[in-house]
Amino acid sequence: MRRPGGPAPIVELIGLDWPPDIRLTRLVAVDPALTRGRDDWEVLLALDALGGYDGFITNDTRILSLPTEMVALSQTKIALVMTSGTASHALRAIGLLMVHLPTIAKRLTAARPTLWLLKAEALQPPRLDAQIAKLASSKFIPPEQLIKHELERIAQHRRSP
Repeated sequence: MRRPGGPAPIVELIGLDWPPDIRLTRLVAVDPALTRGRDDWEVLLALDALGGYDGFITNDTRILSLPTEMVALSQTKIALVMTSGTASHALRAIGLLMVHLPTIAKRLTAARPTLWLLKAEALQPPRLDAQIAKLASSKFIPPEQLIKHELERIAQHRRSP
């Protein structure tokens, strides 16, 4: 469901033909009534009853804390796919979907509902000194020895024509 002033639906941003073996459809195109004054549990049950729809994609992870929605999902054969940590950043949500949607599609089952939580974790670069220490450890030498050896190789290479 799109809230007034909320982010644009993901399907508008990535196009309706990606990936080629998956068809994404805006909820309003399925049934405009599902976008007006309906709780998410009603949407899940309606999509299941209509048939032909394998899942529902949202960035509203609050659904996880709503008992009615979780119980309603358990009564369907729908895959609920949620992007977490994307807030109103549609590009982040699209990126998560582009990475994970093909795998999710391969693992869909008509036998039971599934719940997918795609997370956008905060980017934490590894510390360079820790990486050098790890490399040195794999060679069973102290980091200082590895650094000295590699600096000598670099200097030798620079002197060579």
